[in-house]
Formats: sequence, C-alpha cells, structure tokens
Amino acid sequence: MIQRLRNFGLADTVELQMRVQGWAEARFAPGDNDVVMVNEIVCGQPGCPPLETVIALLPEGRRPVKFKLYKALAEVTEADVAALGRPGWTLKSPEPPW
Repeated sequence: MIQRLRNFGLADTVELQMRVQGWAEARFAPGDNDVVMVNEIVCGQPGCPPLETVIALLPEGRRPVKFKLYKALAEVTEADVAALGRPGWTLKSPEPPW
C-alpha cells in the first residue's frame, strides 16, 4: 500500500495536492514503503517566483529526492510532472534521477 501524507488545509488545496501526487506516483512508481509528498511553498526572496510546487520523493532506505516546479500548484500539469528527472527514471532505479 502506498503511504500518502496529506496537508489538511483548504479542500481545494488538498484536491490539487492529491491530483499532482497521483501524477507523481504514476510517474515515479513508488514502492509500498516509499512516500510521495506535494506542497506549495511561498517564496519571499528577491527574484524567486511567489509560489512554487515541491514534489518530494522519500524512498525507503535511500536519500530523498526533491523536484521544484516554479509555478503555483494550480498551474502544474501532468506533462510538467512527466518531464521531471531523467526519462524512464523511477524510484525503483538504482541511480540518481539526473
């Protein structure tokens, strides 16, 4: 069973997170004990987009992998998620995603 961590914020935000998380799970094929997290982060640094989406992959027994999409969660598409990492790379791959 895939473990899902949820941000119990606004219903719309949770719905968006779950949609993007579903795309990430389909793209990265996590194992039963791997965790996929999706969060929207506010960035206040100069030159940084106001919102970015972070997809964190936490494979059991291995180093975490983090991808940033420099757009709001509502703007993330399935194609954005599909393009992350090296083509064909999944959490089952032994080498790093780049």
